[in-house]
Amino acid sequence: SAENIAKLNNYINVGEVTTSKLMVLIVLYTGIRIGELCGLKWSNINFETSSITVSHTVQRVYCGYTAEGAATKVLSLPIKERTIPIPEPLMETLKKCQKSAFYYVATESTKGIEPRALQYRLATIAKNVGISKMDFSGLRDTFAINCLNCGVSPKYLADIMGITPESLAKYILISSPYEDIKTALSRLKY
Repeated sequence: SAENIAKLNNYINVGEVTTSKLMVLIVLYTGIRIGELCGLKWSNINFETSSITVSHTVQRVYCGYTAEGAATKVLSLPIKERTIPIPEPLMETLKKCQKSAFYYVATESTKGIEPRALQYRLATIAKNVGISKMDFSGLRDTFAINCLNCGVSPKYLADIMGITPESLAKYILISSPYEDIKTALSRLKY
């Protein structure tokens, strides 16, 4: 909701930029998935072209049962590479926060983080700012809806989000309220 976005913006813009704030900004400005964010290193950010190259995702994989219960393993898996442009406000923040090329963006160290831990971090942020429920897919949805409302081509948006154009249907249905559509249609001239 607009109210929740305002709360989140207030949290992000007060004080210094932490890794927690940075991860929220990256998702809101790029639509990157949680596993991709976990696998994102500073070397994946091209400061000359203002773009991020996504080539890995981190996943928790079920490996069966042991005497202690379900066994899982965290893996960094290669994915189809794609390049995401970085808007100027995010680029300025990334330049201020830049670390060694070998460091992970979400941890500021050479050791990565798993998606579940990153989700817990986001849940803590949500609780601190007074948002009842917030997850990475919701931030990704917000990115998609805002892009469509700003006039980004659905085909291009699908490419940078790493999904099929058909998958955008759910965003297109909720992107513009009826009054916005009515106003836009009133500007048509034939």
